[in-house]
Amino acid sequence: MLKVLVVHPHLSVVGGSEELTRHLVRQFVEMGIDVGVLTGDVGRNPLPAKTWFIESRVGEGVAERFCDVVLSFDKVIKKFEPDVVVIMIHEPLYAVASKVVAPGTPIVIYIHFPIEEELSKEKLREFYKFYRFPIFEPVMYRVPDVHVVNSLYTARALYSMFGIEANIVYPCISREYLEEEPDLEREREPVILTVGRLVPQKNHRVVVEAFREVKKYVPNSRLVIVGPRDPRFADYYEELRAMIDETKDAELVVDASRRQLIDMYREAKVYVHARIGEHFGLAPLEAMSQGAIVVTHSTTGVAEVFSPEKDMVVYTGFRELVEAIVKVLRMPRDRIVEMRKRVRAKTMFFSPERFAREMLGMIRMALENKSRNVPPALKAIPL
Repeated sequence: MLKVLVVHPHLSVVGGSEELTRHLVRQFVEMGIDVGVLTGDVGRNPLPAKTWFIESRVGEGVAERFCDVVLSFDKVIKKFEPDVVVIMIHEPLYAVASKVVAPGTPIVIYIHFPIEEELSKEKLREFYKFYRFPIFEPVMYRVPDVHVVNSLYTARALYSMFGIEANIVYPCISREYLEEEPDLEREREPVILTVGRLVPQKNHRVVVEAFREVKKYVPNSRLVIVGPRDPRFADYYEELRAMIDETKDAELVVDASRRQLIDMYREAKVYVHARIGEHFGLAPLEAMSQGAIVVTHSTTGVAEVFSPEKDMVVYTGFRELVEAIVKVLRMPRDRIVEMRKRVRAKTMFFSPERFAREMLGMIRMALENKSRNVPPALKAIPL
């Protein structure tokens, strides 16, 4: 049986990379693969696989935290003896730790973006607490055997920054979004929705400011912002909540369940994704699958798969954002229904099954490149 060690430092956090890791583990288990997981924490949702935790044994500094990671890899690899290690976050220092312990074990790394965009000098120690080491990214990226990215946008960034070529495996969304067919012909209220971790990079404040302008044109419109709090950005959360409290018909929902999210996507007429330079983004996919028309900044990896204007509306500046939201809220029903049906069909590509099959192909590549001797257990799994 093929043995795969999947690594992600903080599966207790609610975010895209964590969600993707959970999908991969579940799918690999269903495919009959022997899966082990190494993480700092899984929160309240255990995984259907053998799970080991990074143990804090040395100290709190960066060197001590890295020693904790190496010692944890040493313990897990000796006990589990994986055929391959799959690192599901852009943290190449984990590849170094794995190579220190088992130089011959190939490594696949899934890169969401080559650098940590949420890093600041003030937040650096918060990253260390979560066993993250972003300051070492530039010099460590050549250690993994196979580099995988979530979009052409990220592939170009990785090559531009570090001269490394990568394979593209687009992410996936949960089965619930694909299996339950929403009513795509129902007329919806003028609800504007945005979903994402409550961190500055998501540009929630811009969405609130735009909504205040939209109210002048569509007085009965409402704004709903949904997302989990991030302990590294507690001050941002307080500022955002105060801003929403001062805005008429605006609401902040923290820690919604998946069932609640599905219902909110189905109620929304417009989904706004205001992040600039979004390498991909799972929330826009979820929104599209449930019939919400997406308004997104033009710098996004989603545009590689979905056509601007035909499948979604893109903007570049603040005024264009306001105009785009108003345009969708006033869009004729037949045009909206046409967009919903076309986009819903396209989202079916982003299934967990497809994602796992393509990631298994990356594992095959890593094993072939390393030894030219593919284990029989891998040959037996259909791609």
